[in-house]
Amino acid sequence: MFCFQCQEASKGVGCTIRGVCGKTPETAQEQDLLIWSLKALSIAAQMAGQAQIQSCARLIAQALFATITNANFDEERIRALTREVLARRDQILPPAAAKIQNPYVTWKGQTDEECKIKAAQVGVLETSNEDLRSLKELVTYGLKGIAAYAEHAAVLGFQDPEVNSFFIEVLAALTQEKSVDELFTLTLKTGQVAVSGMA
Repeated sequence: MFCFQCQEASKGVGCTIRGVCGKTPETAQEQDLLIWSLKALSIAAQMAGQAQIQSCARLIAQALFATITNANFDEERIRALTREVLARRDQILPPAAAKIQNPYVTWKGQTDEECKIKAAQVGVLETSNEDLRSLKELVTYGLKGIAAYAEHAAVLGFQDPEVNSFFIEVLAALTQEKSVDELFTLTLKTGQVAVSGMA
């Protein structure tokens, strides 16, 4: 477990045994796998085209919202969201995707044991460079904040296609090798979209 999502993080660095908030290592890993799965869905949506980008946005916002600080420690609910996200990915993948050797496209996670193994591999510490890791996580936390506003707006019947597209664009971008400068630019863009998302 490694979680440094909030101001309560142990010693101001990160929780590694159990969250100060009460989050268990198992819950943290389930959340990590859900975020990884959202990246997989975003890649599939980009491959499938604009209509699928818009159709996936609500699920993405709901799943991101489920991982905000101290909001959802229900491992079964998080696992169910992960399954739903992966099923949606498989549903929208175009036939040409079968030729792509990308774990975001090919990994199935059909059993709880497979999911548990994958979840242990895809956490925050997957990125070894601290600068890159910190910027990626800052962007991810920004997306979670945008998702909270987007989900509340959706409940009231409002959606912003630009915000929807941004979720997909950024989650897919976080699967690619990026420089510190590129991630810094993405962080600033996330802040800009957050401001418009609150409007």
